[in-house]
Amino acid sequence: MLVATACKKQSTPEHALNAKEYKSLRFLTDTLGVPNVHQKIILAIPSRGCASCIEAAMKYAKQNEGEPKITIIITGASSKFTRALAKKYQLDENRFVVDTKGMFLSKGLVTIYPTIFKPVDDYTMATHLDATNIRDELGKIGIEFTE
Repeated sequence: MLVATACKKQSTPEHALNAKEYKSLRFLTDTLGVPNVHQKIILAIPSRGCASCIEAAMKYAKQNEGEPKITIIITGASSKFTRALAKKYQLDENRFVVDTKGMFLSKGLVTIYPTIFKPVDDYTMATHLDATNIRDELGKIGIEFTE
């Protein structure tokens, strides 16, 4: 049986993390060695999912891999596949974090869509990036995205 999915607009692409989600985010970033998560923008990119969304997020990551206020995390269950994805887009391995156990996926923080986590006042917003919002949402974090 073949199952096909398409990137589509999500009903709730942006939300404030609740206490449980924030605790999971802190645990995962601590485990992966990402400091100051409450002050950083995190772009978590699944290694498998919405192909056009992942491609756009990876191109954005490449254009901004030296930006100190953004941490790029590639999440997936296979170290080989996540590193191959990074190599495809010529990302410097020293400029991103690899979640080879797929912890962001298993905790439900990331689905088939890349997700931006950004601090806003006293909370953290999570925005799932899809085909309809990716360009605008990447632009909102303050860095130009060009293809």
